[in-house]
Amino acid sequence: MKKVILSIAIMIGIAVAATAQDKTVSSNATVTNKFGHAILPAAGDFALGIDAVPFLKYLGNMNNNSANIAAPSFDGFPGRIYGKYFLNENTAVRAKLFFDFGNDRQAHTVIEDGTVLNPDKTVVDYKTVTRNELKLSVGYEMRRGYRRLQGFYGVEAGIGINKSDELYKYGNVMTVANATPSTWDFTTNAAINPASRTLEKRGGFGYEVGVGGFVGLEYFFAPKMSIGGELGVSISGANNPIGKQKYQKVDGGAVKEHENRVGQAGNANFHFKTNVGGSLFLMFHF
Repeated sequence: MKKVILSIAIMIGIAVAATAQDKTVSSNATVTNKFGHAILPAAGDFALGIDAVPFLKYLGNMNNNSANIAAPSFDGFPGRIYGKYFLNENTAVRAKLFFDFGNDRQAHTVIEDGTVLNPDKTVVDYKTVTRNELKLSVGYEMRRGYRRLQGFYGVEAGIGINKSDELYKYGNVMTVANATPSTWDFTTNAAINPASRTLEKRGGFGYEVGVGGFVGLEYFFAPKMSIGGELGVSISGANNPIGKQKYQKVDGGAVKEHENRVGQAGNANFHFKTNVGGSLFLMFHF
């Protein structure tokens, strides 16, 4: 508890010291530090934001040798890139971007069929998941505040697209003689002997759209550097894409591949809700 209080006291001390260095002629004048550097963003400035949670977590744990203190965080959109362009000192256009393109492969050994039961004779089953996701939102931001503490509000709209596939490769081949080969179930994490095995799952093309408003605060603790967070209200909707699944099984005296649909046509969701428009962020202006 003492360490938490000490960390808070340090942060308050930094804020007080930074404010004490401000030089202003009036409440509407340009805020500068004691070296004459402008604190707040101006027309033509760009801004780039990153998630502040790792820095807060480090601050909370730098004097802690035992417990791992969790950093405060909104349940927002970790991993997003924040960007702004200031039209003037009171308005800006903004964008948030998230993308995830990649694949994850799992592997596990199973007993090799067709040999005397021997745990040292194994083959490998593989599951590869490919994900493609992109989310982009753009908005118009208006600002007002006093000195280092600035409030902002505005509207934004966003769109997201996503698709995922699963591919399976098995070490034991399914044959008429071996209709239930030893197989690793990656869902239950257990060895099974199924009469049918999934070869691939192709996800459908999913999308989501939303529009809403936001409000937030940020504090400039150094020239053109700030920390802040925001909340919002949005209307959003998304579809439930239809995919297809291919599987194999012994049918009519031969190993055959079959295909069926995954999902239900027409499934979708629609929400009007409050939401966290972003995690706690650090913003750098240039």
